[in-house]
Amino acid sequence: MQQFFYEAVDATGKTVVGKIEGRDASEVHRRLQQQGYRPVSLAPASPNSGLSNAFDATRLTGLEPAPMQRSQAFNEPVVSRVPISTRLQEVGNEPRKVVFTGNAARLQATAKSPTTRPSPQSSSKLGGVSTHDLLVFFQQFATLVLGGHTLYNALEELGRRTPNRNLGLVIREMMTAAQAGRPISEVMKRYPRIFPEHVTGAVAAGELGGFLDVMLPEIAQTYEQNIALYRGSWLPKLLAISALFSVAIVIPFFPSLFSSMDYKVGLMLYLKRVAFIYLPAAVGLLLLAVNIGRWMQLPEYRRYLDALALKTPPFGLLQRQFSLACFTRTLRRLYHAGVAPGTAWESAAAATPNAIMRERLLQAAALMQRGASFPEAFQATGLFTGQIESLILTGHQAGRVPESLDQVADYYQNLVLDSTGKVRHAMLHIGITAMLVLGGGAFLWFVYSYFNGMFHFVDKYFGS
Repeated sequence: MQQFFYEAVDATGKTVVGKIEGRDASEVHRRLQQQGYRPVSLAPASPNSGLSNAFDATRLTGLEPAPMQRSQAFNEPVVSRVPISTRLQEVGNEPRKVVFTGNAARLQATAKSPTTRPSPQSSSKLGGVSTHDLLVFFQQFATLVLGGHTLYNALEELGRRTPNRNLGLVIREMMTAAQAGRPISEVMKRYPRIFPEHVTGAVAAGELGGFLDVMLPEIAQTYEQNIALYRGSWLPKLLAISALFSVAIVIPFFPSLFSSMDYKVGLMLYLKRVAFIYLPAAVGLLLLAVNIGRWMQLPEYRRYLDALALKTPPFGLLQRQFSLACFTRTLRRLYHAGVAPGTAWESAAAATPNAIMRERLLQAAALMQRGASFPEAFQATGLFTGQIESLILTGHQAGRVPESLDQVADYYQNLVLDSTGKVRHAMLHIGITAMLVLGGGAFLWFVYSYFNGMFHFVDKYFGS
C-alpha cells in the first residue's frame, strides 16, 4: 500500500488536506469520493517526509486552503507543477524525489524530523455485542450511506444512538479512521469478537472496489437471514428442553415414594431431590450447552465449528453454497471495478463466511499472484464442480469473465434458497428426535423404577 498526500473539498466547500493509503491513485480517488470529498490534488508520500499523520499536522499548523487548479484534469494525480527540467530525477541508486503542491507542499515543509509510523494494534478481546445489535448497526449504516451521508457523518450519527456501549466505542474509533482517510475495515479487524472475519473482509472488499454502499446492505441482509433461520428453531429447542426437564422430574419419582411407609415423607424427599439435585443439574446442563455454543462462536474456535458444520448435512451444504455465492459475487464486483485479478481473488476470499473454505480459496490466491488465470485458480481450489469450472473457462476465453461470475453467483444463490428450507426441516427433526430419545428414556426409567421400587418396598417392609 502506498501513501498519498491529498487536497480535497468537502461537502461544505471547505478545503481539507491529509494523508491516505491506497494501492494506486485511482483507488485513492474512489475512497475520497466515498467519504464525500472532491479531490483537487494528489501526491505520493515520500517515506522520509516526516509526517505520520497529515490530518493532525493540518490542524496544528492552521494552514490556509490553496486555490483549486481548475485546469488540472480530474483523473490525473498532481505530482509536480514545476518544469520537467527542474525536477529531480533518478540517477543511479539515488531515489527520485517528489515536489509537492498546494497544502501538501506546505505540510511537507513543516516536518522537522522523521517520525516512525506506529505498528498495528493487536486484536482486542472486546465483545458483548449481539447479532441483533450488529443487524441494526449495519441496517442503519447502509441506510445513511445510501442516503448520501459520508462515512464519517454516518458513523458519527450511529455512535450517538447505538445503545450497546462496546459497539459505540468501536463505532467512534471507526469514525476517527474515516475522518483521517483510513479504511474502517482496519478498525474492525482489531475487534474479531465483535466483527467476524468474513464481515471485515466484505467491508474491506467494498472499500477496495469502491462499492461499500453495496456491501453494507448485503451484510445487513445476511445477519437478517441468519436471525430468521435460527428464530425458526424455537420449536425444536422447546421440544429438547421439555424432554430434558421431564427426565429431571421423572427420575427421582418412584425411588423417593417407595423409600418410606409414610407417603408424605416420600413425597417430601421427592420434592427435595427434584428442587436441589435434579432440576439444578438440568439447568446446569442447559447453561453448559448454551455456553459451549457461545464459545464455539469465538474467533479462536470458529474454525473447528466451521469444519464440523461442513461435515454435517444439510448444514454443511448450506454453508458451502452460501460461501461460494459470496465469494463469486464479491470477486465479480472487484474484477469489474478494475482491481487486479490476484488482489481481487484474495479480497473476495477474505469475505467468504466459512473459515475452512476461506483458507482453501486463499491458497489459490497464491497461484493468482504468480500469474495463474481464473480457470486455473477455480480448478485448484477443488471446491467447484466441473460444470462451474467449464463455465468460468468459457467466460475467460470469450473475454466475458464478469458475466460468467454472475452466472455462478446466481447458481449458488438459488441453491442457498433450497438448502435453507432443508436446514429448517433438519432442525425440526433434531428437536423431535431429542424429545423422543429423552422422553422415551424417561418413560422407560419411569416403568423400571416403579417395579423395582415396589419390589424393594415389599421386601423391605413385608419380607420375612
